[in-house]
Amino acid sequence: MSLVSALYTGVSGIRSNSAALQAIGNNIANVNTNGFKSSAVRFADLVGSNLSNPLGRGVMVNNVQTNYSQGSFENTGQVLDLAIDGDGFFVLSDEVGATQRYTRTGAFELNADGYVVASDGMFVQGYQFNESGTLDLELQSIALSSAVSPPNPTGDGVEPGTGVQLNANLNADDDYVGPFDVTNPTGTSNFYTSVEVYDSLGSSHTVTVYFTKQDPATAPNSWDWNAMVDADELDSSVTIPAGADGAIQANGTLIFDTSGALQTSTLTSSSFSFAGGVVLNQAIGFNFGDAVDDGGTGYDGTTQFASASLINYVSQDGYGAGTLRGISIDNEGVITGVFSNGRSRSLAQLALATFQNQNGLIKVAGNRWADSPESGVPNISTPGTGSAGKIIAESLELSNVDISGEFVKLISSQRALQASSRVLSTSDDMLEEVVNLKR
Repeated sequence: MSLVSALYTGVSGIRSNSAALQAIGNNIANVNTNGFKSSAVRFADLVGSNLSNPLGRGVMVNNVQTNYSQGSFENTGQVLDLAIDGDGFFVLSDEVGATQRYTRTGAFELNADGYVVASDGMFVQGYQFNESGTLDLELQSIALSSAVSPPNPTGDGVEPGTGVQLNANLNADDDYVGPFDVTNPTGTSNFYTSVEVYDSLGSSHTVTVYFTKQDPATAPNSWDWNAMVDADELDSSVTIPAGADGAIQANGTLIFDTSGALQTSTLTSSSFSFAGGVVLNQAIGFNFGDAVDDGGTGYDGTTQFASASLINYVSQDGYGAGTLRGISIDNEGVITGVFSNGRSRSLAQLALATFQNQNGLIKVAGNRWADSPESGVPNISTPGTGSAGKIIAESLELSNVDISGEFVKLISSQRALQASSRVLSTSDDMLEEVVNLKR
């Protein structure tokens, strides 16, 4: 009977619009949920099986469609708050790697073991750099606890920028006080300075470089230099001259032209044997500037002018071991560590997952998604690769819920539900009239 069918038609309207109200209520409730994607109920009509007279039988929920449009960004200032600008999901895994989930909510933190995790403890997935800077393309949990900056001994000067770089002016008017005597270094030198160098284990040592003007009668415009180390910083195998407080570990000669430019710079020997179980006979280079004989001008390093001796510049390339002090993350998801020794290096890179059909993803609790046969397998890559978006650090993606649009839908669904309830009450009244025909 059509009146009975009308009752069920009204019931279908109430059920379907109740589902729509539930989706709208969920959207409104999550208006402040970071990374939340709103959803909408899509309806389809129900039609009877009588093809000659296909009366409608009501409505049903066809599907619930998620709106994956980009949300706005909120600047948080927290280094591990991350947002995705574009397509993709952060990849999360449980401790044993048995369960993998995907999320747009990048509110991450470090756990007690130094792993980057989500708020529920799931591990953020990515790729690790080794100490040589090579990226390991095996997807894994991102660990920062073991990140260290290994020491670097002061170099031998063979490669540009290695060893000790020392630029000075040596006073051309100084008197001859030599020759240099290791038992009286300050009394037999015209000028000296100190520099910190590093051994193979990252320990620092003070090297004092003494400059002694040679006899102008036999070697005009020539200077000897001697690099000494105190006895208590040297290995027991080093012979300390009687009466001396240390030993020469490197020496050479500087020759200037009559204009004060560095004509020739020679390194006679360099062999440092520091104490502490380190590599012995460490070669440390000493660069006093580009000499004329080496193709330089002779003026951009050490000079000999008739003015006070002084140091213009001194540096060296060694450093000790460093512990992690902070991190930064760029838009390609590369996590760079800043260490206590002033060095920095890439530690890891975040992974993003994209899907052939993201509407096929299955929603799970905690603003997460799981893949399904309808979504296809995840395409996991680094940010900015292929269709994957880029990372915005110190930010979180806001919900994409349009609150004004949801209120319009709320009113529309309320009216539809009320109208469906009127179908029930009207059909009931009409059935009552049919029953009353017998009276």
